[in-house]
Amino acid sequence: MIRTCVGCRQKAYRNELLRVVADSEGCVQPDPHATMPGRGAWIHPRSECIAQAIKTSQFARAFRRPVRVSDELEPSASNFVRSARFRANNPMKAGREPMGTR
Repeated sequence: MIRTCVGCRQKAYRNELLRVVADSEGCVQPDPHATMPGRGAWIHPRSECIAQAIKTSQFARAFRRPVRVSDELEPSASNFVRSARFRANNPMKAGREPMGTR
C-alpha cells in the first residue's frame, strides 16, 4: 500500500515509512510494527523529514489535535532503518534457508 510522508509529502510504500501515533497525552510515539491503536501518520525515517514535519506542524494536522513530539522519535527512526536493513540482509528472517551451513 502507498502512503504519504507527512514531512516531505512524497508518496512511498508502507514498508519504507515509519508509522507514528499520538498517545492519550498527545505525545507522538513511534510505532515500528504498525500495530498500535488509533490514528497514525507515516513519515520517512530520516531526520530531514522529521524536522520538516515538526517545523510545519504536520503532526498536529495529521492527528487533528495539538501534539508534542517525543525525544525518542529520531533515535527510533534510525533504529527502524537499521532493523529494516538487517531483515533485508538476513536470509533466516526472509524465510529462506542459508546456504552452506550445517
